[in-house]
Amino acid sequence: MQTLPMQPYPTPVPARRLVRSPRIWFAVAVIAMAACHSTTPEPGLTGDWATFPNPGGGGWSFSFTTTGTSVSGTGSLRGIGPNGTVSAAVVTGVVMDGQFSLNITVESEATPRTYAGSFATVDQLVGTLSAPGGSSTLTLDRQ
Repeated sequence: MQTLPMQPYPTPVPARRLVRSPRIWFAVAVIAMAACHSTTPEPGLTGDWATFPNPGGGGWSFSFTTTGTSVSGTGSLRGIGPNGTVSAAVVTGVVMDGQFSLNITVESEATPRTYAGSFATVDQLVGTLSAPGGSSTLTLDRQ
């Protein structure tokens, strides 16, 4: 029977060397970030949203659905006045970490608008609506 030579134990790493190791600090940072991550579900875009009723009659209304971070939906833009024209809209975009970016294509317009912003509350969106010729703040409330 042949015996194998004894392997010496590995030399222990001094503690001060471990503290200086970038890998240790990276692991500590990852664990700390995971511990701070909220388990509270973030608000979702799925549902019906609209601008606050305007005395002049104009405004937006949407119905969104989400799958993961993808958003799709339909909506309408109502012109100002008692006989304001109603134009249909199609919406696509993304939502992540309480932020959203949507492309809104209104049937009567050649260039899509963009609406990007965040949740002010779980029932209110605030963002910038951009279209050719300018942009404005748009607030939508869950219906």
